[in-house]
Amino acid sequence: MAGLIQELKEHHVHLLSILQLAKLNGFATLETRELLRSARTTLLDHLRKEDLELYPVLRTAAAKNPAVKGTLDTFAADMADTSNLAIAFFKKCDQGGTDHDLSKEFGLLIAKLRSRIRREEELLYPLFEQLTAKPAA
Repeated sequence: MAGLIQELKEHHVHLLSILQLAKLNGFATLETRELLRSARTTLLDHLRKEDLELYPVLRTAAAKNPAVKGTLDTFAADMADTSNLAIAFFKKCDQGGTDHDLSKEFGLLIAKLRSRIRREEELLYPLFEQLTAKPAA
């Protein structure tokens, strides 16, 4: 299971590097549009991996532990907000939004993603590792 957390952290690094490169290039270029499509794919793959491998373990623990349930509830509410920002941003990209519009939306999205990533890596992933740690023999 430790490999899962490492893989998810690598997704975070990759996603943020793609988005940073897109920001540096400006949103009007074809290269940036391709980068943003790649970012969307990376984000969706990451969320799918969490849904299939991370959250089932956490949900099982949450059924028995109110503290874990509270943590999951908080992350679920935050994820809904993050998803809405991401959907709105990528929709504007697909519709050919202006650099000004995309810059504003991008700023909101990147701030939300950075906050989410930091909290996942500081709280959620250590909780998962604690729950899946093998007891010492």
